[in-house]
Amino acid sequence: MDKTAAKIDLKKALLDPAGTFNEPNDIVRHPDLPRGTKIRLLTEWERGARELAVAEDEGMTGGEESMLNRVRQAIAALGADEEAGQPAARDQAWLIAETIRHETFGETRTMKTHILLLTGLVLVACTPPAPLGPQPTFQLGPRLNSPQIAAEIVGNTGTGQRTATNAPYTMYVAPDGTLASRIYDRTDTGTWRLTGDGFFCTTWRVDFDGKEVCHDVHKVGAVVQLHSQTALEELTFVPGNRL
Repeated sequence: MDKTAAKIDLKKALLDPAGTFNEPNDIVRHPDLPRGTKIRLLTEWERGARELAVAEDEGMTGGEESMLNRVRQAIAALGADEEAGQPAARDQAWLIAETIRHETFGETRTMKTHILLLTGLVLVACTPPAPLGPQPTFQLGPRLNSPQIAAEIVGNTGTGQRTATNAPYTMYVAPDGTLASRIYDRTDTGTWRLTGDGFFCTTWRVDFDGKEVCHDVHKVGAVVQLHSQTALEELTFVPGNRL
């Protein structure tokens, strides 16, 4: 049976994308996953494929390297490399590490320790400045009930991040049941409702293809986490409309 035929468990998929999807392009073509979630899944897959390639000996058949290339092609198809602004530096680090060799007794042996050190140093040097707000994570805090959710977000503006993007995201939750959001210069509008069992449900004009998405809501410190099967938003709210 096709791995993607069943309903996707997003938490499990993020831990093991290769065990959930047959090929990286299955993620690219998936009709129900937002672009940000696809990029997050492919990024996790790339990390795992890169670690396998580094760990293998000279006898490696090339399977991991081929998979790594397919994952990177899928990421490029989503335009994630251009958004990150540093694909050349990442690929250069990998190529430099792959070509470091040590000649001993006529045999070419990979200097694994040097590879790991060099790759780590280059990636640290290429790390972008810390993004606005907390980095999305699946370490959820205590869950809020409906009255607590209303007290935290209704009439307030939240700023932070969505899953798999460093772009600053801002959302205003109006008391009249409407929503407004902004990512850079792109804006969207929608509606919201609270359910009796503690779900914050949103319907955006553009995002999520206009389909209603219901979030369980959590809080860690000052950060409110809006969690669903397809995304995680971690936002810090302040009173009023700040858009």
